[in-house]
Amino acid sequence: LYRTWPELLPLPVEGLNVLQSSLDDAYTAGIQTALINRFDLMNARAQVVDAWRQIAVTANSLQGVFDVRYDLNRNTPAGGNNPFAFSGTRSNHQLTFRAELPLVRRAERNNYRAALVAYQRQRRTLMAFEDNIANDVRADIREIRAIAEQYRLQKRLVELGYSQVDNAQALLIAPPVPGAQLDPGSAAALTNQVLQAQQNLLNAQNSLYSIWVNYLVSRMQFYLDVEQMPLDARGIWIDDA
Repeated sequence: LYRTWPELLPLPVEGLNVLQSSLDDAYTAGIQTALINRFDLMNARAQVVDAWRQIAVTANSLQGVFDVRYDLNRNTPAGGNNPFAFSGTRSNHQLTFRAELPLVRRAERNNYRAALVAYQRQRRTLMAFEDNIANDVRADIREIRAIAEQYRLQKRLVELGYSQVDNAQALLIAPPVPGAQLDPGSAAALTNQVLQAQQNLLNAQNSLYSIWVNYLVSRMQFYLDVEQMPLDARGIWIDDA
């Protein structure tokens, strides 16, 4: 009977079964997949790029300013009917030069330094985020592989539970030895042994089902952490396995 029990669902990541591969290969495949596919990590990287661009913006404001402005005003004679009677004597020319040396850039300098600090802060935030993702993936893989080992051992315990029940039932219904005196205490002990064996078998079966459910939950959490949970139109996970 135990040979018909289902095996755990595989855990493929980029063509590699995490359950059957070596631990180092499983770590590498899972972490690389998460670092490539995680959308929140992509947003964190974009924030680092924005902080880096802000450095260029604030650095541009540190440069000096030199503006040249030319104004020309021309008027026609007041009270006349000739709107095109422009004349050089009624013209006003103005040329303005405005310069600002880069030596008086205290506010701009503070903004530039603040942009540098913000970039370093955002970069460290990204590094910590990547480390947290890697730690989560490693923890998921360790938990899944531990659950898979527990499932294998628990199937063996269920198998032993069936054997204990069969043995206890065989002793209970075995014919008495010819000429031996019947002992009510022995019969009660055999009955209690059968009941205890059945209870142990039931507990082993419940533990086996619990381990199966825990594996399914941990498997979903792993695929959630590596961003490989495509959904259909109903919002149901498309599980290729």
